[in-house]
Amino acid sequence: MVVLLFKQAYAEVQTSSFANMDTTPDDAGMELYNENGVRIVGKTVDENSFWGTAILLYCENTSGKNVGISVDDMSINGFMMSPFFSTTVYDGKKSIDEITIFSNDLETNGIETIEEVELKFHIYDGDSYNTIADTDPITFSAQ
Repeated sequence: MVVLLFKQAYAEVQTSSFANMDTTPDDAGMELYNENGVRIVGKTVDENSFWGTAILLYCENTSGKNVGISVDDMSINGFMMSPFFSTTVYDGKKSIDEITIFSNDLETNGIETIEEVELKFHIYDGDSYNTIADTDPITFSAQ
């Protein structure tokens, strides 16, 4: 029997401008969730996303563990949608991710402008898949 062990490794490449880089996170927007070491901020709507329209989110994880985040029960302007969103944010890291809303979902419901969004976040331990939190419905304006 052969047992292989893999150790995660990464490489950091620094250019000559590395010391002058602005590393301030762009966390401006409406805070949607901030508990259990996980912070999610709604930033903006990107109408030119690859698959249609997207809602950009800033995610930050200081929970002490890797976390996965997904979206459930999402509606736009009162119409239920089938968004595409699932991300993993490693402990101590930040990310900018997008909730993808397919163009045909918007067209089918006659939505030309995203005005009001309601959703729930499912937040879970990225290693064990145990639930950390299932939020109540969160409503926010995308304007």
